[in-house]
Amino acid sequence: ILTKKADFAINTGDIVNRGYIYKQWEKLFFTPARKMMRDIPLFPVLGNHEEHAQLYYDFFSLPNNEQWYSFNYGNAHFVILDSDTKELEKDGDQISWLIEDLENNTAEWTFVFFHHPPFTAGGNYYRKDRLYRKNLLPPILEKYGVDIVFNSHDHDYERTFPIVSRDGKKPVTYIVCGNGGTPMRYVGRREWTLYSERVFGFVLVDINGESLHFKSININDEVIDEFSLDKSDPQSLAAYRENSILYEDIVDPVEAVNYYSEGDNLLDEENYEEAIVEFMKAYNADTTCVEALAGIAECYYEMQEFNKAIHYAKQGIQKMYNYPDSYD
Repeated sequence: ILTKKADFAINTGDIVNRGYIYKQWEKLFFTPARKMMRDIPLFPVLGNHEEHAQLYYDFFSLPNNEQWYSFNYGNAHFVILDSDTKELEKDGDQISWLIEDLENNTAEWTFVFFHHPPFTAGGNYYRKDRLYRKNLLPPILEKYGVDIVFNSHDHDYERTFPIVSRDGKKPVTYIVCGNGGTPMRYVGRREWTLYSERVFGFVLVDINGESLHFKSININDEVIDEFSLDKSDPQSLAAYRENSILYEDIVDPVEAVNYYSEGDNLLDEENYEEAIVEFMKAYNADTTCVEALAGIAECYYEMQEFNKAIHYAKQGIQKMYNYPDSYD
């Protein structure tokens, strides 16, 4: 990152594992990031692992209420949100602030950052809270002309096709850049996936007037994904829109999500036999739900029925080569 001579950096959340543990800030953040932060200002985003701990607010000095804020740099506007669902009520303070902020924005480029991705091909695809954010935020961000949204939470790199509503004027690209240092997790492909990879790295955005160049770079300094957009060039804009997908055409796996969530809750409560039933329903509703197969395997493991556990674990691995992830 230092070799790129960036003007500043933005981290998309989960800087530490437990935000209220003082020692973790030194071990997991300040020590490994010290060389970068000597030369490059860092703007943080709240993730679920910061847990709204006071230490976060003690260590950073940020605009607005520090929980969500925005700033301008050059001809670009940067918006940082807190994507905890409790902070994203439809008529709540943060959404009202977001709309007002975007309404008053006159910058050429607008980028929005929050931790939990509304579009992901990683392990949070089957989460109810993902569907909630996907239904709430993209229509607002598109309406007010946001260019790119950056997220993390899933530990991988992903880029969507530009996504636009049927009557929308301009598509929005969504980037998951949760590959900055924590152990990698699995990632697949969904209907919006243009590129995805289980790889450590970072992203770099260069802006020159109305021209933008985006790169995703791995830790061997190899460019694994890139694109350009020139707002002064009608052909560039037309190609960008032609490559987009319709927001309304995206099919949410609601039935599988509901079954999977119930199975996950039952697993946490150690009701393994009941959890297996719900996980099986989720898998039957959507046979790409390898998370359900893993849930079944975990239940059988806890019940010490190891042959069945191995059977379902192998099924999951056959469907997704990099599953289970490094945590499991």
